[in-house]
Amino acid sequence: MDSKIQRIIIIGERHSGTNFISELVRSNLQLRYAFHPLDFFTSIKCDDPWPPKHGYQTLKEPTPGGLSEPYEYNTSLAIVAFRNPWDWVLSMHRDCWCKDKLKHAAKTFEAFLTSRWQDNCPKPWLGETRRGSCRNILECRAYKLQNYLNMTTWAPHVEFVNHERIHSTEGSLSWLKALVTKYNLDVREEGLRPIDHYTSAPPITALRRTYNHEASEKTSVWFNQDQLRYNVTLRQMVALVNKFMVQKEELAAGYSVMELPELESKDVDINDEVHQVAVVAAMAVAEQH
Repeated sequence: MDSKIQRIIIIGERHSGTNFISELVRSNLQLRYAFHPLDFFTSIKCDDPWPPKHGYQTLKEPTPGGLSEPYEYNTSLAIVAFRNPWDWVLSMHRDCWCKDKLKHAAKTFEAFLTSRWQDNCPKPWLGETRRGSCRNILECRAYKLQNYLNMTTWAPHVEFVNHERIHSTEGSLSWLKALVTKYNLDVREEGLRPIDHYTSAPPITALRRTYNHEASEKTSVWFNQDQLRYNVTLRQMVALVNKFMVQKEELAAGYSVMELPELESKDVDINDEVHQVAVVAAMAVAEQH
């Protein structure tokens, strides 16, 4: 049986870079790209309108002649995207991609992080037939991480990638080149090229968005950890995420507790770019939207 990869499925939580990876794959590889894994990759249906790529993944019961036959898994590569919990929670606070997003955005960051969270899909292994809830958003995230990491027990081709690793042009092309070599994937005639845009997909109205990794780094906690030495608001946010993150699952996904350096006082010029980055990050944490 030919096990040549024929399609790639992108899976990951909301705000984890799945659209970026999708565009990177579609722009560079000669493969059939499947945006919705529900067609043949999972049997779990979400109650909300968001794509199943953001939901839990389980082995789909095969149907005679259907796309869930074993050979479909043998010729499919699942790429699972992870993003650090600090930037991820900030993004979810601003826009949770859920039914109650306006209500959540109106909360303070601490209230958002500690509120009971409605999951976006049921967890059938816990007996749920409809989406359940968790004590907070990071507990639901831990269930999702655990589920994704478990995919290797039933899907033959699964690749995990941390968004921070492929965030830059060099990182994304290096990762994609290694993927091409490992799975003998077919590259388009132009060769591997970086992307400068990505497009959102249904059910959201398709939007062509500019991708600028240098600009996005300016509001990233992960890429500005030096600010923790003097940005009190940012320190408080990181401390809250550290407290509520489920360390076992986060560590398995590549993220350990973020250390808080000793607090320093700093005299800054309000026109200094680093100071402006700190202000932007602090506003993202402190604002009630």
